Amino acid sequence: MTARSGRALTVAAALDPERLQVYYEDRGGIPPLLRSLLVRTTARAPRSWDLRKVLSETAPDQHASIVLRMVRETVAKALGFAVPDDVAVDQPLQDIGIDSLTAVLMRNHLATLTGLTLSANIAMLHPNLKALSQSLLSQLQENWADSSSSASASGGATPATTTLSSPCLNMAAIRKGCLDPSFTFDNVTRGPTTCAARPESVLVTGGTGFVGAFVVHELLEIGIATYCLVRAASIELGRQRMVGALETYGLWKPDYAPLLHPVVGDLTQPLLGLSEEVFDDLADRVDAICHSGALVDWIRPLEDYVGPNIVSTHEVLRLASHGRGKTVHLVSTISTLPKHMGYDLTEEDREYGYGTSKYMAERMLAAARWRGARASSYRLPFVSASSTNGRFRLDRGDFLHNLISGSLELGAFPELNGDLSVVLPVDYLCKSIVGVMTKDVHRIGLDFDFKNKYAPSFNHFFKLFSAASGGKEIVSFSTWQQRALDYAVAHPKSALARITAVFDGYTDETAAAMVTGLPVGQHVFGGDDYPAPAVDEDSVRKYLDCINAAQAGNAIVDGPRVEKSLGGAVEIQEIVPTISNDAVLVECS
Repeated sequence: MTARSGRALTVAAALDPERLQVYYEDRGGIPPLLRSLLVRTTARAPRSWDLRKVLSETAPDQHASIVLRMVRETVAKALGFAVPDDVAVDQPLQDIGIDSLTAVLMRNHLATLTGLTLSANIAMLHPNLKALSQSLLSQLQENWADSSSSASASGGATPATTTLSSPCLNMAAIRKGCLDPSFTFDNVTRGPTTCAARPESVLVTGGTGFVGAFVVHELLEIGIATYCLVRAASIELGRQRMVGALETYGLWKPDYAPLLHPVVGDLTQPLLGLSEEVFDDLADRVDAICHSGALVDWIRPLEDYVGPNIVSTHEVLRLASHGRGKTVHLVSTISTLPKHMGYDLTEEDREYGYGTSKYMAERMLAAARWRGARASSYRLPFVSASSTNGRFRLDRGDFLHNLISGSLELGAFPELNGDLSVVLPVDYLCKSIVGVMTKDVHRIGLDFDFKNKYAPSFNHFFKLFSAASGGKEIVSFSTWQQRALDYAVAHPKSALARITAVFDGYTDETAAAMVTGLPVGQHVFGGDDYPAPAVDEDSVRKYLDCINAAQAGNAIVDGPRVEKSLGGAVEIQEIVPTISNDAVLVECS
């Protein structure tokens, strides 16, 4: 009726003029209906950033926090947060409300503020706001470095304020597995000890993960000072995380305390998330690096692995090229071998992302060796429970552990006509790595694979478990498969429910392929050289005791399904997928 009469209608409405103005300006302009209302808000609009001016007037060590603040305020505007500090910087972007629409708004704001050309899906390329802000800062540094070079070439002056302390990463090259051309390794013979001697101190990444914790234990046990890169709010909290991880796997002794040195950082970031001063100090302290930190998850997209698996290796090699001479030991995976044998993985292959990321890491290692570095990689197979104390991953577990514990719950094991040649206990694998690092130093420079030359069959292994657990059945794979699927449906949080995606497609004839490894390379441990421990009643009993204790104490956390993972290993902290899938971290801390 009001429209027909031509009379104005007064409506009471709660409006946020500033947010409304930003909304329409991002879409090309304010509509006439709202122009008189919103134009008046210009004086009250949020403060604008002159980012280049702000950065040029502040110390380089403040740049990361400044860019993060800018990103936080931008996201707060896009999402309608009243206070930017309410926007969580460590949570996945989707969890704080970023969707396809707000992602575009955020991209528009950030492109204007930084002067960078940004992808429309920038919000989907980074796990959280910290990672996003670091990426923007790296791109700004790269642009300024290019501008600086151009100015120098043309005779122009380069302002000192454009020199940033954090290194500029050439991400296009890093994604291809290329090592920074400035890295040289002529320091291998410098320092109080040479790279040919037993190290007195070692840096370990991924020390709170399953493999990393056992590596740290082996080093501490033989009296080597061990520096552990760990995410934490302080050194003391980092120490607590490390001690807690070792206690979890029954590895901690109070006598280790003087040898354990936490280093608070982030392996996905330039300089491993350290300041220049701390990075340089660390480079002068350690004689070797064991890089076991990585994101391990069989089916994620390659982009998810770039930071934790590829950038981390690049920055570890940066550290190796600085300060005193040091050896590098990369924990890798047998899933890189198809690449080395000439069979390229394609994006359709489920292991493409993880396998390719570890291959890129190995490429960097090979490039470093060619430039003089003393470095080795260790391609881990299936990693099983410790042969000495039976401890296994106390998170969601991996494929093999879920197969065993799930079969115990089901009351039956499957017949598998394969052997355990590529299933090796975590303590043995870590003893072998540390053995090369500290005793057989003449081997450093080679790449190692693992295969148990005298491995028993899976059927024999399951018979040992059956006998130790009160006579569980061993049935044909197809019979077990149907029972397992039925059990998984009835118990969606069970161990078997986590691995249904792996065993569902196999038959009696093809089931052994689930646990069959790939061909190994030239240098292989597990036979006469570094012989693998026997799989016997004692080792099975220790494993079974730990499974029973964990189930009684609810130590194994229920969670989504785990996809099959080949080797590698270890710790990646707070890395969250930017797309939804059923896969989870094999190691997460």
